[in-house]
Amino acid sequence: MGRRGVGEHRVRIVLLAASALALTLSVVPVTTRIAQAAGDQLRLAAAATYRVVPSSGEVRVHIDWTATNRAPDTVRRTSTQVIRTYYYYDRISFSVPAEARSIRASSGGSRLGVSVSAKRTFRDVTMRIPKLYYGQTRHYQVDFSLPGGKPRSPSDIRVGRAFTTFTAWGWGDPGLGTVRIVMPAGFDAEGYGNDVTKRVYKDRVELTSGRIADSYEWYRVILADRAPALTHA
Repeated sequence: MGRRGVGEHRVRIVLLAASALALTLSVVPVTTRIAQAAGDQLRLAAAATYRVVPSSGEVRVHIDWTATNRAPDTVRRTSTQVIRTYYYYDRISFSVPAEARSIRASSGGSRLGVSVSAKRTFRDVTMRIPKLYYGQTRHYQVDFSLPGGKPRSPSDIRVGRAFTTFTAWGWGDPGLGTVRIVMPAGFDAEGYGNDVTKRVYKDRVELTSGRIADSYEWYRVILADRAPALTHA
């Protein structure tokens, strides 16, 4: 069952505004042109961590992105000049759950500009990044929260001391995405969707995806309860 089967929450990652700066290397005046680069020339890895926080009634999501520009520079020679074109990316667009709030992005400790467009079942996020030229690799961080809905509310998310449920998504290119879900100790985590590996520690319970073959299709619905909290609220 793909993600379309859980309410069409996700759209495929879209790479936006890959621009090119053409610099004329000759005695004639410098000229500038803008061109569109192929979207598959940006390599994206994404390690997502979902942290369940019952005390604040939310799931905090952190995504570590690694982006590499693989669009090579081009050279065109004419009878009078040599034109070298440098391709760069200056923004990345991706989707997050419709319930996502407090969306922010950073790189190297500096905030990045973010714009959000709300859709019916998801939110489109555009993250503006410093120009990323051919061969360069940079790291970015995206954070947002998934607040738990109130009892009898239409939200599919619940985050409490005794019960938690939400849907985890993955991001990144094929084979370059991972998901880790962290819950407080005592939660018995079940659910359905793509397989995860469960590990129980003294202070927490973790579910991990391993490398995700297709982040567009990957999802995991979390159903977790903590029996002692039901009788000792």
